[in-house]
Amino acid sequence: MNKGSSLGTVKSNTIYIFFVFLFSPLLALIISIKNYKEVWAKNIVLLFSAFYGFMFVIGNAGSDINRYKARFEKQIDLKISLSEYIKLLFKEDNLDFLQPLLSYIVSNFTSDFRIFLLLIGLIFGFFLSRNIWYVISTVNNKPRWFSILFILVFSFIYAIWDMNVMRFTLAAHIFFYGVFNVLVRKNNWGYLFALISIFMHFSFMIPLFLFILYKLLGSNYVKIYFVLFIFSFFTSELNLSVVKEQSSILPQNYIEKSDDYLNEDYKEKREELNSNKNFRGKFYQSSLKWSVGVLMTFVYFKRNKKRNVNL
Repeated sequence: MNKGSSLGTVKSNTIYIFFVFLFSPLLALIISIKNYKEVWAKNIVLLFSAFYGFMFVIGNAGSDINRYKARFEKQIDLKISLSEYIKLLFKEDNLDFLQPLLSYIVSNFTSDFRIFLLLIGLIFGFFLSRNIWYVISTVNNKPRWFSILFILVFSFIYAIWDMNVMRFTLAAHIFFYGVFNVLVRKNNWGYLFALISIFMHFSFMIPLFLFILYKLLGSNYVKIYFVLFIFSFFTSELNLSVVKEQSSILPQNYIEKSDDYLNEDYKEKREELNSNKNFRGKFYQSSLKWSVGVLMTFVYFKRNKKRNVNL
């Protein structure tokens, strides 16, 4: 097959899958997963994420997305310019200003909150799809069971339905997108995206600091990194009062933001919300946590085994 006919086939397949998407987004998503090697596959995931955002139904009064909707509705009535709103954000010491800024921009064009969620879905879908396909690109042509399991677990850590959490999940995918480009693809512009993640959620100052520390120390301390991972894995339930005391070294605006998360009322509220969830909701996060722990342990020992064989 010559190059011209090959390009023609790719173009016709792309047009075909987009017609399928217009008919049934879910069917197009299934086809894209099955044909993950096609160039259009990741873009279908992007479009499905946007579609999911637009069609998202707020069913839980305790969901984070209610706060974003309330902010959006307040912004509709604001009679200030974009520059004035930006000044207002910085006056409030909002380092993580990207989400409210996007919300304000959309509120100037429409009062329909679904349009804002459509935009969030597009952004979320871009980083989600690229990150998944970055991971897929590291796998051999014939992925083994472990590779398939790893890709599945990674894809579900912050999946499309976690869009309602919004700021944190977006920041997580933006951060990974940047880090992967730096570490694997050797693109230094990835540092920019790692930095941008803190403007989506302030807490990513911590992983950004750890990432920079790792780059300074290098990859010669894998055993120490693994021990720290195991330690953090088994200490997810922390004494909030102790953590709160240690956070006193942070700037005042970060202490105030941290207070929202480092108090017993917040912890009890999260536990109450979790107890009201269905079976999937209760055990979804814990099952992912243990899956990641087991997979990372497997990767560590498999890596050491290969190094010993090479020696």
